[in-house]
Amino acid sequence: MICAAAHAGCVAAAAPPSLAEARSDLDDVAGASELVTWTCTASPCPWGDSLANPAIAWPDQAGPVATRLGYTASPAPYLPAAQANGITIAIDAGSASVYAGAPADDAHRVIAALATGESYPVSGLGDGEVLSVQSDGDFSYHTQTTPPPPPGIDAIAAYWRCNIPECTGDPWTGATDAAFYALAAVALLGALIILFLPRTQRAAVSASAPAR
Repeated sequence: MICAAAHAGCVAAAAPPSLAEARSDLDDVAGASELVTWTCTASPCPWGDSLANPAIAWPDQAGPVATRLGYTASPAPYLPAAQANGITIAIDAGSASVYAGAPADDAHRVIAALATGESYPVSGLGDGEVLSVQSDGDFSYHTQTTPPPPPGIDAIAAYWRCNIPECTGDPWTGATDAAFYALAAVALLGALIILFLPRTQRAAVSASAPAR
């Protein structure tokens, strides 16, 4: 596959803009892939004089990387990890693969293979790694900042104390969330209601339970 030759890294880049500026330039970006050409301008150039395939050409403000293993790519297809982590890449038409790896790797790993309508939230790329989105055919895409996860429910300390003659023992303790605490309280209340029913009513409740 022609794009396989470009999935390694020997990176040189000018000082990128601040992370906040670079990330804002990748929020709500939509476009079409561009034909990226890798031209041998140094060494070792292990895949011949030149090669080309469609890829995302990242905006200059994001500080993309254009060189690797002796090739200079135009336009620049490699996004540094600091800018890539925290964005979501979505494919609107066509298909593409998302690659990542360290600059000197002979080949970059595939971290996602996306078809039309699919997206991938980028996270976990290491320092010095770069990301590219490439394909054998044209595709369209959009990127946006990955939204933060919804806030969770903090656990609370729960103490279950028995203060009636029918049960004994130390209080139950533990941490649980508020929803579980409320459900457990309702269940306990129901058990106490049945416990204090007159014997005849309690027998009727037991008789109405289905056989197992």
